Amino acid sequence: HGTNCLGLMAGFDPGNLIGPAYEASIILAKTEYVPTETRAEEDNYAAALEWMESLGVQITTSSLGYNQFDGGVGDYPWSSFDGQTTITAKAIDLAFQRGVTTLTAAGNERANSWGKIITPGDALNVITVGAVDFTNKIASFSSPGPTYDGRIKPEVVAMGVTDYVSNTSGKYNYGNGTSYATPITAGIAALLKSAWPHLTNQQIRKIFLESGDNATSPNNDRGWGLISAKRVVAYPNLEKVNSEYKLHKIIINDVGVDSSSVQMIINVPTYFAWDPVVVPLSYEGSSKYSYTFKDLPVGHQIQIQFSYKTKNGIAVHEPASGGSYKFYWGNLIISNILENNLDEIPTDFNLYQNYPNPFNPSTTIKYSVSKPGLVQLKVFDVLGREVATLVDEYKEAGTYNLLFNVETCRGKSLPSGIYFYRLQVGYPSAGSGHGFIQTKKMVLLK
Repeated sequence: HGTNCLGLMAGFDPGNLIGPAYEASIILAKTEYVPTETRAEEDNYAAALEWMESLGVQITTSSLGYNQFDGGVGDYPWSSFDGQTTITAKAIDLAFQRGVTTLTAAGNERANSWGKIITPGDALNVITVGAVDFTNKIASFSSPGPTYDGRIKPEVVAMGVTDYVSNTSGKYNYGNGTSYATPITAGIAALLKSAWPHLTNQQIRKIFLESGDNATSPNNDRGWGLISAKRVVAYPNLEKVNSEYKLHKIIINDVGVDSSSVQMIINVPTYFAWDPVVVPLSYEGSSKYSYTFKDLPVGHQIQIQFSYKTKNGIAVHEPASGGSYKFYWGNLIISNILENNLDEIPTDFNLYQNYPNPFNPSTTIKYSVSKPGLVQLKVFDVLGREVATLVDEYKEAGTYNLLFNVETCRGKSLPSGIYFYRLQVGYPSAGSGHGFIQTKKMVLLK
């Protein structure tokens, strides 16, 4: 099974099989103990992610999943599939918080008694992959969503029916499964990262969803749709260079592109008092173009469109729908079809209630940051005295979980009582009206 998956992702046997990530550097980990199915294998999975992250892994993919175990010992109830309860879902979320792009199979449970996704396919930030056949029809076995808490799954789909796969005998055969759709998708993620090494995992996940062929109407069978390497690589992206933002765009056209004609239309409705600005893009070779934005006030939405002429003089506009790509100054995420609706890119700031509460000695504090900024998370006693600083650094937009342990924080153990934790987010050089502060109460009970 591992050989099948690896070949689909990164194999190189011209005339037989070439995977999309055929020149990638690969780290392999076997976490399954085949004769049994126990929670220990989930522990192995988490340990493998830790090990890979320590080696600098950028993309991880897994073609396995869990819901029931031998003898019913440790079986997960459906309520556990909320993206933050199972061992593997927690492990994937922690890897994502550390910058890793994570992918996993949705599972092959559609036609059996379970009939739903398996974990870690329910994880908040993972790209969960379903399977379709060569006609782009959902496979009869591909596990559907939603998650227990109502999120759409899978994120995308890829070919997972009658895939041509390598095996350990050195030959080839055909196979089915979301296990095979997933490494193809992971290979496309590697192509994207190879084309644009600066991309964050948040940007990659966003680009994947925006580039699906079902992005206008995502559902719990196909998610945001069939993944396309061409659409993914050609989607515009941003890179922060010092205090400026550099836009990158690949222009792909079968007829060929007149590079001197490529231009971008920029509009900032809430800031510009004049008509949209038209600027040429700089050609960097290999179908790549760029433009560097100068300072604009934080929080303003920038709208962009692209136009060019083909070698035979035909005018082309992107997006073709007549809409625009959009991003907020200070945020690296570009939207086209999907505006602020991804789990890992929150629509607003939020400080959640800690859990467990009351607690002893540790509790998890979750918070969401909708725009990049300086994040401070501090703990105070009932007299208003600061007892701990948990976060004090610049954070990209995202949702974060932090473990607060009173016995290890600053080497101090706090007494029982009521404490307050406060989230404060500010923007460098931001004027009034920009920022966020929220405070919640928690109880330490010894």
